Order: sequence, then C-alpha cells, then structure tokens
Amino acid sequence: MNRLYIISLQLFSVFASISALAMDMSSVGTLGTSFTAPTVKGTANVANPIMGDIVYDWTANIFGGYDKNGTWQTFATGNAANAAVVTKTTNYTITSTDDTILADASGGSFTLTLPSASSNSGKIFRIQKIDSSLSNSITISRAGSDTVEGDTSTSLVTQYDAVTLISDGSATWYILARQFPQTWTSFSTNLNGGSPSFGTLSINTAYWRRNSANTIEIKYAVKTSNTSGAAAGSGTYTLTIPGSLTADTTVLTADSNLMGSNVGSGSIGFVTGPSWNNMGVVLYDSTHLGFTVNTGGGSLGWASSNFSLSNANLVLANFSAVIPISGWPNK
Repeated sequence: MNRLYIISLQLFSVFASISALAMDMSSVGTLGTSFTAPTVKGTANVANPIMGDIVYDWTANIFGGYDKNGTWQTFATGNAANAAVVTKTTNYTITSTDDTILADASGGSFTLTLPSASSNSGKIFRIQKIDSSLSNSITISRAGSDTVEGDTSTSLVTQYDAVTLISDGSATWYILARQFPQTWTSFSTNLNGGSPSFGTLSINTAYWRRNSANTIEIKYAVKTSNTSGAAAGSGTYTLTIPGSLTADTTVLTADSNLMGSNVGSGSIGFVTGPSWNNMGVVLYDSTHLGFTVNTGGGSLGWASSNFSLSNANLVLANFSAVIPISGWPNK
C-alpha cells in the first residue's frame, strides 16, 4: 500500500511539473505580445544595464537594446517612410524630433547645427544637399565641445551629397555613411595663355565628376580637323578647373615654373606626324592645370612651347587628372 502511495505521489509530481511548464510557455507567449519596454530619458541614464535589456528612449523616439558587448544598440520607431522630413534654406539648429534634413543652398551657403550628442544617444540623422550649386555648401556643425569624428564640422558640397550621422551618447557624432553621385558632367572650357585658338575642332570634350569625398576627376580630349584660324597665343597653355572650385594647395604644390604637383597624365601629338609625347598634368595655380612634356635629354617643358596651335600640323591631346578640392570634407 505504501509503495502504491509513493508511486502516486511521484506521478502527481510529474503531472504538476508538466502543468507548470505549460503555464510558463503560455506566459512566454503572452509576454511576447504584450511586453512594454521601460521608458527612459536617454539610454545613458539606465543604471546597471544587463544583456537583453530593452528600453524606450522618449527623447530620441527610439528603442534601445543592451547587447552582449555592453553596448546599446538602437532602432527607430515606425517605418522609414514615416521619418520626419524638413527642408531648410538658412541656418538651422537640428532637433531630436528631426530625422531627415533636406538642405537647399541655392540662395547661399548656410550652417546646420547638430544637437548635443550626450542628450541624443543613438539618434540618427540623414542630411542631404539638394541644390546644384558648386559655390554654395552646407556646413554641419557640432554643438558645444562635441565633435564630428574628431572634427568641429563636416560639409555637403555637391548636389545629392548626403551624410548619415549617429550619436554615441557622449560627445561624438559618427559618420555611418556618406553618399554622393559620381555622374560625369560636361563643362565648358577653353585654353588660357594669351588667347590661343585651336582652329576647327572635330573633338572637344571636357567632363568632371566627384571622385571621392574631397577630390574630383577630370577627363579632357581635343582634336583639330583644320588649322584655319589656329593661333598659338602668347603664354603657357592652362585649363581652368570646373565651376568655382579651387584646388587644395595644403596638400598640393601650385607652381608656374614646371614644379607644380603632378595630378594626372595624358598624351599630345600631331595627328599626321610622328611627334607623339607623353604629357604630364600639373597644378599651375589653385584654379588652373598646366601641361608638361619631355623635350629630350630628360628636360621638361610646357606643352605650349612644343606643340603650338599655330603649327601647320593638326593637334590631338587627351588627359585625365584627379584634384583634391579646397574646403571639401576629407571623410
């Protein structure tokens, strides 16, 4: 009898354990559909967080999750389609309720000032320049003593240039991404140097594009089909950098005596003759490129002295160059 009683108790204990497990699983299911995250004023203010903690930061309108590496990972509420979008044309201080800022500098350059990084932990901003002006830029400036990856500011300089920033919750805004079109754009240009003239051209193409955060690439090709009207001019042949852009002479040397920094290469020659030559492209001054050729015996000379446009032969030239631009962001 006692033995049967013991077996009955053991069976009851097993059934009780199974029932308790079922209740626990049921509770988990309910928790997954009705859990409410604690509301906090910035994840930096959460005391003694542990892995798996989830909170809602009402100041930045984001959820934060504390990961195994001891870092708060954040994700915005709602869908990207519902992000708060504002368009600005003059100086503006960004607020924590902004998400995307479209900056139109067609009326002139201006500054967007970031909010405090310490009050906006995990906050993400996307800022984009939407106008086509090359002479007007958007400065994105820090608040107080914050930095933008160690700098006091960053900038947007070409149309559709965009930067995505995130706060570390302390004193730094980090650049998660920078995007800009690299579309080739034609530009009008003529040789400088005492009014030289090509004569009749069968090829005359000049294109530029943004090559990196702070450089442009230029491609140029020219070919004369008739020397009628060609004129040598009275100076060194140079080409103007597109738009109102200026080369960064803190990293390049500009020199009108053949000693400028080399920024590209190409070739030049007579269409019907054997006189082909490699051509160097150098920075003549902060807004002009000059062209050098080997004149024999290791000597270097200006292309204008060796391939004069008044020559009876037809001239063909092409080159490509990459130029750091003054005032453009370096990251």
